[in-house]
Amino acid sequence: MKQTILERLHLWSSFQPDRGIDFNAFFWVRRDGGNVLIDPLPLDEAEVAFVRGKGGVRWILVTNSDHWRATDSLRDTFRAEVYAPAPERERLARDHRGPDQWYGAGGGLPAVLREEMQVLPIRGGKTPCEMAFYLKALRALVFGDIVRSQVAGRLTLLPDDKLSDKAAVLDSLRRAIPLPFEAILVGDGDCVFHDAREAFLRMLDAVPGVLFNKVNLNRLEFAPGTRRQAGAETEMAQVSRHMTCRQLGYHMRRVLPGNVWPAFHYETGEEEMFLVWKGTMKVRTPQGIFRVGPGDLVAMPTGPAHAHQFVNDGTEPCEIFCLGVDRPQSLAFYPDTNRIMVSERGEFYRVADRREDYWEDDPTVARAPVGPDEPPDS
Repeated sequence: MKQTILERLHLWSSFQPDRGIDFNAFFWVRRDGGNVLIDPLPLDEAEVAFVRGKGGVRWILVTNSDHWRATDSLRDTFRAEVYAPAPERERLARDHRGPDQWYGAGGGLPAVLREEMQVLPIRGGKTPCEMAFYLKALRALVFGDIVRSQVAGRLTLLPDDKLSDKAAVLDSLRRAIPLPFEAILVGDGDCVFHDAREAFLRMLDAVPGVLFNKVNLNRLEFAPGTRRQAGAETEMAQVSRHMTCRQLGYHMRRVLPGNVWPAFHYETGEEEMFLVWKGTMKVRTPQGIFRVGPGDLVAMPTGPAHAHQFVNDGTEPCEIFCLGVDRPQSLAFYPDTNRIMVSERGEFYRVADRREDYWEDDPTVARAPVGPDEPPDS
């Protein structure tokens, strides 16, 4: 068993000569002492002693019925509770395997674990419904079978002949793309601890026989928009966050009647475009207020001349497809409130604290005045 680059996460492996890869299991040492084993392989005496030295094990999580592995013996060794996917109940019963509790995307895990991890159901694999995990504090995705690595540094899907519904698998994996993961832990093959997002996207890009980056805009699922505010009520359907784009961001926004979106602003580094999909509304700009309707494409380059805000003054919801260059270093300026948003940090600042002196309050320089013939440093 060895420590990984992820704090408080250990893994141990067993080489499979017939497959040419390692099988992996994971030991998560949680700060409150409720430690977790995921898809555990057998442990020798020294490894058992190591785990006991870290506080033992409170819970064992199984991702799918084929990864029961050494769960029975380690449940007895550590007197741990075993949690298994509820959709795999029938298959586990057939193999005479019984967890202490069943879990799924909607619940079933202990409350403290639900706060620290997200369960992602993966349908269409070789078992009824494998579960993947997102460990929030570790910023890591955990896959049991569906994502693996035959070659170090390169991820692949389970082979097609092992899948019951390839489209369902890919639809399930879309839901992982928006998560801010930095590592991918796999039960079969080599884990990816660096550039994991790019490795994951490359895997999805390369799936044969599939046009992964296709979404029907008429079949999107909307949810209440972020930054909810009376007078600015919207609903949003993510698009780019479920695709493998790297430099563009796009979503569908539904502006409800009697509301505006977004706050009147312009960008310093991100160009934006808006396609009116359904309904009619107005767009406010420094040049005036203009009516727009289905099929109208409104482009907003950077700079003050392109400040904008949509106003739904009608009685029906309006939908607009929003597309922009994804540049985290961009700033957004809000003329109505004299504020700036730092996109990379999602933080707002008022311009009222503006300073003209480059060196003001800097403790590393003397406060000698600049002479008339000496321009300020740049």
